[in-house]
Amino acid sequence: MGKKKLCAKVLLTSILLSGSVLFGGMKVGATDIESGEQISGIQQNEKCYEFKDGVLTLKGIVDRRQLDTFEYKDKVEKIIAEKGTILPRDCSHLFAGHEVFNKRNAKFINVKSIDLSNADTSNVKDMYAMFAHCEKLTSLNLNNFDTSNVTSMYHMFYQCSSLTKLDVSSFDTRNVWNISGMFRECSGLTKLDVSNFDTSSANGFMDMFDGCKKLKSLDLSNFDARNSQDDFCMFNNMTSLRELKLGEKFSKVTMDCRLPNGESGWAKNIIDEENISGNREYAIIENEGVNTYFRIDLLSTKVFSDIPKGEWYVSAVQFVYDNSIMNGVSDVSFAPNMTLTREQFITVLYNMEGGPEIEFKQIYDDVTDPTAWYAKSVTWASENKITSGIGNNLFGTGKEITREQLATLLYNYAQQKNEYKLDIDESLIAGFPDSGQISDWATTGMKWAVTNGVMGGKKGNNGQNFLDPQGKASRAECAQMIK
Repeated sequence: MGKKKLCAKVLLTSILLSGSVLFGGMKVGATDIESGEQISGIQQNEKCYEFKDGVLTLKGIVDRRQLDTFEYKDKVEKIIAEKGTILPRDCSHLFAGHEVFNKRNAKFINVKSIDLSNADTSNVKDMYAMFAHCEKLTSLNLNNFDTSNVTSMYHMFYQCSSLTKLDVSSFDTRNVWNISGMFRECSGLTKLDVSNFDTSSANGFMDMFDGCKKLKSLDLSNFDARNSQDDFCMFNNMTSLRELKLGEKFSKVTMDCRLPNGESGWAKNIIDEENISGNREYAIIENEGVNTYFRIDLLSTKVFSDIPKGEWYVSAVQFVYDNSIMNGVSDVSFAPNMTLTREQFITVLYNMEGGPEIEFKQIYDDVTDPTAWYAKSVTWASENKITSGIGNNLFGTGKEITREQLATLLYNYAQQKNEYKLDIDESLIAGFPDSGQISDWATTGMKWAVTNGVMGGKKGNNGQNFLDPQGKASRAECAQMIK
């Protein structure tokens, strides 16, 4: 054996015996980075967590055995990952309230907030029941979570019943074969975006959305169900679901899926409201291409007595109602012709954003009560440069919003989101006879609204279209501009 090879062998032996290696001049305990588990017979020098005042802070390479033996799990109310934290390959049950179907083995039963946005998750492969039974969890930050190597998300969020929102829109699911029960009994969720899910590897969707009682709409247009072997109870107990979008690779909703059929079934066309799903307890839908289906007894024309069938704003009202952007003024009335106040419209935008958590700040002299229903909405809109008030340090509380104000606020919102077209055609607005009535500060917003079809004008008595920039915006007009 050559001298260099012999030296290398001696060096490797000494490293293994010492139980540590050097990375960038730092001494690290011998741990299997892929699994996060200690190598047999070798001790890790540092703990992968710190616990203080109810906060469990993860750091370094997360060692499952250390977390499993952590004796104060029931005292943890918040879990955060420091920058540089590396999660193990096997994350099954890692933060669970207790093991699935075994309530005696209590774990993080009192955790309310988990933030893993700083963690390196590129090695994670198994997310089976990772957050299951965290019934008190109200905030879960999975931004930047790399799921490209994950193969199992079975029961991942099972019974996270206190979560009202959950952002999994960036999840890479192309390698996930077990996705069953993923959101089962997430009974508090009001919004869920799975429109980008690639389910081509999934072998079934059993119980996937079972018990999501507050979800009103679901976009499965990218779902591939061609390899599905078991869809039992996929939509079971989704009693509020009123809009379902299916893509060309999802050819049939079977009786086994248990999609509630309601009193009148499901319609493919919101205008004629023709039942295409049968009259049994559960719907059967034959799908071809990309289509959106509506549950007839939950259509806005059925829920609200003042939304007549065939009106120009029916689909717009349905959209804002299904997506929890606008509710009725009562259980049976939407009031389409009622005008909106400025704080009402700001709250509409706040709802579009999902109602983010924000601490109230007094910015205006007429918004001083932190308990007011619009207080957080106004703070959020001001901090995100959507509104700067009406001058004299006033927001304009109680004032009816004008069409040019509404267009300007929507334009400001679109600029912050970076998801909307911002093109402006200078010539289009000149075609309206009252374009000269637009306030200088509202010109750009109105031009944007006209260019992008947000605002199309109102017909006057002479048949011409008018912008009516100083006119008050109705609830129906607001819904139409948002849709």
